[in-house]
Amino acid sequence: NELALLADDVVQRQLCPEKEEHSTSDLSKIVNYLTADKVPHVWNVEKRFYLMCSMSEEASIKIYKDSAQRQGNNLIKHTSKRIVRVFPANTRITSDNFLPNVGV
Repeated sequence: NELALLADDVVQRQLCPEKEEHSTSDLSKIVNYLTADKVPHVWNVEKRFYLMCSMSEEASIKIYKDSAQRQGNNLIKHTSKRIVRVFPANTRITSDNFLPNVGV
């Protein structure tokens, strides 16, 4: 367990930082301006920049493994201008990136 290797004060700072990072507060300011929408059937056509869609990890993997790679490439273009939330699979009980700032 990675947490067991860290001192208690390091774990506390990682899990409960004293000061919120600047980028986090900037991102939280724009969240109120985004509107949730269904996953589009055709990517990168919608002109409204404030629409955001959500999908499961399984759905995103299917799109990326599309045999012709058309959908995967279109999703990448779509995410260059819009936000797509991908939720982790329910079977994932551990995270590969639980403490991303450890060791920095």
